[in-house]
Amino acid sequence: MAGGTLFLEVGDYYGGLLRASIEMNLLARVHGSMQALGGLVEAGVGGGATFYSGGSVAFIGIPVMVHGLDQFIAGMNTVITGEYRDTVTSQLLQATGISSDVAGIVDSGFSMVGTFGGTAILRAGQVSVFSAFNFLNESSISLSATNPLSAHLLKNKLIAQEISGGHAFEKHILNQGEFSGCSTRTQFAHHIENVLNNPSKIKVLNNGRIAYWHQKTGTVVIRNPSAIDGGTAFQPVDGIIYFETKLR
Repeated sequence: MAGGTLFLEVGDYYGGLLRASIEMNLLARVHGSMQALGGLVEAGVGGGATFYSGGSVAFIGIPVMVHGLDQFIAGMNTVITGEYRDTVTSQLLQATGISSDVAGIVDSGFSMVGTFGGTAILRAGQVSVFSAFNFLNESSISLSATNPLSAHLLKNKLIAQEISGGHAFEKHILNQGEFSGCSTRTQFAHHIENVLNNPSKIKVLNNGRIAYWHQKTGTVVIRNPSAIDGGTAFQPVDGIIYFETKLR
């Protein structure tokens, strides 16, 4: 009987990972398509600002265009493979020692600044980059500007689903009774996603991990890109003291 119970528990664990993997692949492709579209618009804004200014703002326009193409290529790779791909910009940032999550936030910031800046230059010159083709209009500029934030929120959703589909659900909810109000993996994923989107504190740990503290719920989420289930989430008894003194 014990053997049968163990078999069911193992089956449930790997079944959860499989379901999370399928959902992540689908959401990753949606994220990739948004990223590719936003990158294309960003590249158009940068290229248009350079061209229609006669090259006078090329020092701004060309980097914006290159960064937009970087976003477009990474987004298309994600659409094709179903796995999230870092941009070259993000990889270079990570090479300096910062975590992939922080690098992604900075990279998204570059997109927002570049798109808004390039659009401001175009409007100042009263030009429309693709006016002959009616390609770049107010809605596409708005999409590009909001896309980095949408991409970041979607990435947090993927991380939350990955963690909730792993060992943390069984250990901290089923076995230890943490997270009152969470009884399913879906509820657990929503809780983790809320912490990632609204952290009270963030702490960069060793081995490429990053920890998030949520004061209101007393929750710690640790994102570990190297772990099979993406990390863990729990509610330490000593709360913020644990977060600040015991996490390295």
